[in-house]
Amino acid sequence: MPALVQLRCQETDMLKGIAGVRADSEIRVFCDGGEICRERGELQLTDYGISGIPIFQLSRRVNYLLRDRRNVTAQIDFLPDLTQESYEELQAGRKLLHGDRTAEEFFTGMLHKKLTAALLKMAGIRLATPMKEIPEEKIHAYYNLCRNLKLHITESNPYENAQVSAGGVDVREVKPTMESKICPGAYFAGEILDVDGRCGGYNLQWAWSSGYLAGYHAALA
Repeated sequence: MPALVQLRCQETDMLKGIAGVRADSEIRVFCDGGEICRERGELQLTDYGISGIPIFQLSRRVNYLLRDRRNVTAQIDFLPDLTQESYEELQAGRKLLHGDRTAEEFFTGMLHKKLTAALLKMAGIRLATPMKEIPEEKIHAYYNLCRNLKLHITESNPYENAQVSAGGVDVREVKPTMESKICPGAYFAGEILDVDGRCGGYNLQWAWSSGYLAGYHAALA
């Protein structure tokens, strides 16, 4: 199973307009209505889906769910530092400043310009429309998208794009010397074993450490 890899999403028409945008975000993964896992970090939006370190961290769990043909969605919060109270104060405070500003002018600075334009379009708001002419429900729809953009994950990128692979020989079938309990004389190391870690050098350390143990004990055998 590919791990530490980018994820592909269904909403490619929307994503093409914001490809290349990076944003500090919290990403929550849902399956069958329940939250499975979440990560926080710099999200990278691509023309096919989502990438960046927080996505790499989530990809292992997602790929196992997709393998079992489960419906998986990602919900993205582009304002992760705001508490719910601060978020509500933001909406109320900015509302006082509507004036004759257009939607594009009014929401400038909250998010990346390309991302703002895409979310306004999804909320049914034209960039040039004066704020005083926009129905309240559409404004709330935009704010909701800032904190809860939902993407349907269809697959991950292939092994060629993955930093590591998940799955392999069960470590319960291997001795501390890295020798197989089932097939004496066979020694395992690295990704052939069912061990994969987070980003940060852990997979490289595992490769070096398990390789040293396997080689050392095989030479003594």
